[in-house]
Amino acid sequence: MHSVWASCESLRLASTLQPSRRNDVLLPERMVHSAHDLFATSLAYFWCDVIWIAVQRARGRAPHLWLGRLAHHAVQTAANAPVLLSAGRQRRIMSAYLGLAYTAELSTIFLRLSRLLPRLRRRARLDGALLRWLDCQNRRALLATFVVFRLVNFPICGRLIARNRAELPRAVVRTHASFATLAYVLNVGWFVRLARRRGSQSAG
Repeated sequence: MHSVWASCESLRLASTLQPSRRNDVLLPERMVHSAHDLFATSLAYFWCDVIWIAVQRARGRAPHLWLGRLAHHAVQTAANAPVLLSAGRQRRIMSAYLGLAYTAELSTIFLRLSRLLPRLRRRARLDGALLRWLDCQNRRALLATFVVFRLVNFPICGRLIARNRAELPRAVVRTHASFATLAYVLNVGWFVRLARRRGSQSAG
């Protein structure tokens, strides 16, 4: 549900970005509150997951991909916190590129569906051919949204960070630029794995 909501909100923010000679693009003042709600609510969601993981670990359990989830939440905290603590033009600048980066959640919807559909195939009494068709279409949508909203979109966000470095605190620029670069490298590797998986399944 978080991915669906975050995707809708980030696309809405992206659709309102205003051209700016000084900043390339800038979030309109009227959308700042909406951006704040997105980043704050999303961060609260991630930290609820951190607490849940901590409780499960204290009980001797290991939640699925818990280390990766904690790393993701740490990165997201470093990305969102400076925006939530900023004000004025700096907040509008950071909200513009962070809002664009959040559109990556769109591909997460299809990624989670790709894990859900095989379970439906095993548990639900649905036609096997229909589920295979849905799985094929979902994987196509996953790869397409991954390319557009991660592999193409992230360099655009990186350009906006570099373009506005003179107007932002140096520590924020370094943090956002470093994590944006790391995220892009990870996304390239992730895409290669997804593409190979699709290729092997098509061959099978």
